[in-house]
Amino acid sequence: MNKNAFSFIRAVVLGSLILGGGSVSAASPSKPAEIKAVLWISPGRSISKNVETVFVDMVKKKSNGELVINIAGGPEVIPKTEQVQACSDGIIDMVFAVTGEYHQVVPQVSALHLSPTTPWADRTNGIYDYWVNIHKKHKLYYLGRWNYDMNFVFHLRKKSISSRSEFKGLKIAPTGRLDKVVEALGGVNVEVGGREMYGAMEKGLLDGYVWSDSGRLSSWKEVTKSVVDHPVLSAATFTIVMNEKKFNSLPKHLQDALTAAAAEYEPIMAKYYADLKKKEEQEWKGAGINFIKLSPEEGRWITESGPTFAWEMVKKIVGPESYTQLRKVLLRQ
Repeated sequence: MNKNAFSFIRAVVLGSLILGGGSVSAASPSKPAEIKAVLWISPGRSISKNVETVFVDMVKKKSNGELVINIAGGPEVIPKTEQVQACSDGIIDMVFAVTGEYHQVVPQVSALHLSPTTPWADRTNGIYDYWVNIHKKHKLYYLGRWNYDMNFVFHLRKKSISSRSEFKGLKIAPTGRLDKVVEALGGVNVEVGGREMYGAMEKGLLDGYVWSDSGRLSSWKEVTKSVVDHPVLSAATFTIVMNEKKFNSLPKHLQDALTAAAAEYEPIMAKYYADLKKKEEQEWKGAGINFIKLSPEEGRWITESGPTFAWEMVKKIVGPESYTQLRKVLLRQ
């Protein structure tokens, strides 16, 4: 059996388990409408717990209890690379997604985090409407983003560096598809998943890794000696997407409750991640982790290289025509 056939069968089976044989919950006088959702990351993590509490509660309150979101789980329920496709297919109603795992479904989202404006500004400048229309082409409804003010940074086993030339030869896990930046620094890309990061760093199989500046695993402090305190690239890649048919099946006032909650949630999460970043930085510094500031020139090279290489990757993913359109929409170029 080929891989695609296996994935399809697994999705069908998972859909039956999650949705009770594929039935769609509808609102009634005694029973609220139900949205079955999954997270791209396992529930309970600091990076996602606000989704499980704040957003779910907001939707319930704004709908006067007529609409509830039930989170079935994370990648242990549906693999994160298959979640958005499963949502498009109607196997699941909603995904709290990460764009890096679904540009195969909606190629343009590979550029979503390259917008220089805030998610709430995007709701008035046309960018939000662009994402809604793009997602509709794939039977999805785009509600918004659930992170902002997060950036990818380098974490190293070295206690200190003074120049980017010291990256030469280092084995780096390029989380966030930052392999081109690692290569430009003279490093060696080594693909390691988050669950294997601790062991790889502990054993010296890695000299460092790229990760967001909040939402790290606490245990990584034990194997990390320094953080290069210059953002490589925005990590604001989390989106809320729904099956379009499911969204359209809801009464207008419940659709409004969802969209209002998503809009209100975006600045809440921006503050949440900004606070989480400060808290983690204090904890990591307290554990002896060195936060390194390079010279202005060196730091500028790092912060500018990420977006440059990211746009090159976007062009390869979407093609020249969509690339030009994306730059016009996001950058007004």
